[in-house]
Amino acid sequence: MKKRIFSLFLVACLLFLVGSNAIFAEGALLFDGGEGTQESPYLIGTKEQLNNIRKEVGAHYKLVSDIIFSESDFCDGGSFFNDGSGWIPIDSFNGVIDGNGHSITLAMNDESNDYQHYGLFEKLDTDAVV
Repeated sequence: MKKRIFSLFLVACLLFLVGSNAIFAEGALLFDGGEGTQESPYLIGTKEQLNNIRKEVGAHYKLVSDIIFSESDFCDGGSFFNDGSGWIPIDSFNGVIDGNGHSITLAMNDESNDYQHYGLFEKLDTDAVV
């Protein structure tokens, strides 16, 4: 009887997670919620979630907080160091981003002065709306 109750509990938990609006990958929260549609855009509240746009460049997104990058994010050991390349712009974005009154700040220090990796996007397709 205890096994059956425990099994039902596990099934209920699994159904809750599957039905949840939170999107997970490798144990990390990809977005704060949403389904990526016009009616239910993916919600972005962190730098990491903003970076995850590149995984679905054709979806709908909405910012739920200001996203502020600092120079330390792009220095050796920073979350967006990328072997010295810094922020890698999102390529061929053709989705929709609603700023929802929030802003995105990319503060970088380009010691090489080549300025090749600046900007949130590498290319916006004609269908993109930001």
